[in-house]
Amino acid sequence: MRVITIEEHWTTPGIDRALRAQPMRSRDESVALNDRGDLPARLLDIGEQRIEAMDAAGIDLQILSIAPPGTHGLPAREAIALSREANDRASEAVAHHPTRLRAMTTLRCRIRTRP
Repeated sequence: MRVITIEEHWTTPGIDRALRAQPMRSRDESVALNDRGDLPARLLDIGEQRIEAMDAAGIDLQILSIAPPGTHGLPAREAIALSREANDRASEAVAHHPTRLRAMTTLRCRIRTRP
């Protein structure tokens, strides 16, 4: 039986920097969860160290997903550029490890509410 894990979080240095640069009043509090233990290094890796960790845990395939909040809450122009960069990095990782990784795309969405 193959072991497949879904929504395995990762992030990019650019997304991480942009989220942390947000003013405290508008910063997503969940970003603080990314600072525990070895999570900072693990979240940034979608390469060899991730594959080694997968092997150690008996995982055959991971479906990668940007760690929340992703680009949510960032200015549109910045969020679009960072989403594109993340999608390109994920695509490269999947191409480099086609039997081990898959990835969900990252989108910048804006929900409009009526006044």
